Amino acid sequence: MTGLLAGTMIGAGLGLLFAPKSGSDTRHDLSERANELGKTAAEGYRKANETVTGLADKARRAYGDVRDTQA
Repeated sequence: MTGLLAGTMIGAGLGLLFAPKSGSDTRHDLSERANELGKTAAEGYRKANETVTGLADKARRAYGDVRDTQA
């Protein structure tokens, strides 16, 4: 995930450096890309959070099953 975000940032930066656009067009493109990156990061965080929550729930259930078996 970190590599994907870093690659996106580097690619966007290089694209802006070599793009023959006016300053306002470049700022607009940069703003759009930053918004897209923010949405991508938020979605990645949401998915990771769901995964961790699911694993924690499974671990709690497994612990409860073992505890009940030994009692």
